[in-house]
Amino acid sequence: MEEGNKVFNEYDIISLGVNPNNKTIKVHVPIEEEQRNELVYSLAQMAQKHGMKDYEVIVRAIRDGYPISN
Repeated sequence: MEEGNKVFNEYDIISLGVNPNNKTIKVHVPIEEEQRNELVYSLAQMAQKHGMKDYEVIVRAIRDGYPISN
C-alpha cells in the first residue's frame, strides 16, 4: 500500500486500471509527464512483487480534456 501511495505522489497519474483477463495494467498520464519510462519500471516491479509477473504495464499520455478509453 505504501508503494502505491509513493507512485501516486511521485508521478502525475490520471487513472490506473488493472485487467486480470488480459494481464495488463493501464495507466493514463498527462502528456506533460516526462517520467513515463520510470513509471512503467516502478509499476512493473510492484506487480512482480505482488505475484503479477506476467502483467504488461501500458502507459498512455493524454491531453487535458480528452476522454479516457480502454
